[in-house]
Amino acid sequence: ERQVRVMTSEASVHILGTWAEDIDDDGRVIGYRKVPVTHAAIRKTMPFANPMLHSSVMFRREAILSVGSYNPNCRWLQDYDLWFRCMAAGLGFQNIPEFLMQYRVGRSYHRRKSWQYRKVDFQVRLQGYRTLGVRGLEWSGLAVPLILGAVPSSLAPLVHRIGKKFDPRQKVT
Repeated sequence: ERQVRVMTSEASVHILGTWAEDIDDDGRVIGYRKVPVTHAAIRKTMPFANPMLHSSVMFRREAILSVGSYNPNCRWLQDYDLWFRCMAAGLGFQNIPEFLMQYRVGRSYHRRKSWQYRKVDFQVRLQGYRTLGVRGLEWSGLAVPLILGAVPSSLAPLVHRIGKKFDPRQKVT
């Protein structure tokens, strides 16, 4: 309902997401995902982390079709790939600063992100950076999937908890 209100009243917003609560396998809240709210902050975050929580996203169909929609050849991170193209095309982004969804972070969450996943992450970012025209220090975001891919799966939950303290998405301006 809140998203529909924003989409109805703000024609410049093409892609709209929300914040989320992280829940465990039993449905208990174990954390929060705050992502940047404004278009400018979302753009600033894009090279370093996906600034949209895909499960919460509502978008204008025509806008997404205008950039080619989801890439069927992209095995993972189809949303991140799409967001890069949308941002480069000048589409408007926004996140509602409210916890309007829950995201399950169960015991298997970190095991799903294999080295192969990180390789695709690197490729999506590289293509996205080129499409978006990132400059200077923004290119350092390419190191993220390489570093995370080198972490043994047994240490992934610990690295995830530590990494949240430095996650650029937590700067919600």
